[in-house]
Amino acid sequence: MQPASAAVLAGGKSRRMGNNKALINIGITSLVENTINKIKPFFQEIILVTNKRESFAHLEISMASDIYKNCGPLGGIHAALKTASREFVFVIACDMPFIEPKLIDYIRKSGDQNSDIVIPRINDYSEPLHALYRRNCLPVIESCLSRGELKATSIWPYLRVKFIEREEISRFADPLKVFFNINTPLDLNKAKEIQGVVD
Repeated sequence: MQPASAAVLAGGKSRRMGNNKALINIGITSLVENTINKIKPFFQEIILVTNKRESFAHLEISMASDIYKNCGPLGGIHAALKTASREFVFVIACDMPFIEPKLIDYIRKSGDQNSDIVIPRINDYSEPLHALYRRNCLPVIESCLSRGELKATSIWPYLRVKFIEREEISRFADPLKVFFNINTPLDLNKAKEIQGVVD
């Protein structure tokens, strides 16, 4: 097992939500605080990737901003790897309220010298914003960003990818729930209903 950093991506523009979804509360904590609190036991270094640092100053956490602007999640992954001090970086979006610490720890421990990315996969759906990346992915990421290839999956053909399959995920979390993310007010209401939160 290699030492790893963690990076929480909070750089989305939240257009469909209408306001900064990272700061929306479900229960007593915001989405971003919920994410940080759940991953904190496993990583000595946690970085928040955001282009709105002033909005998160109250968190008192290390921050990084996109170097490649307006390039979506792949730009955020790049900023995370560029800033992190450790070889492996667990990258996670801030908008998943039901992440499972035991699964995160399992993915972290699955990193080794034979893989560049460790990513969970359910059937044909993979979750690149709940995955472990090695810093040696940087040249490939930079090459793709420079060519305008902005999908997180665009780097996979050039790297060694290890998949954590549904059977493994099921040992630690509900596969249908763990990667649920919030993009719209409807998603937010659904998450509150699942969590039993009453406004």
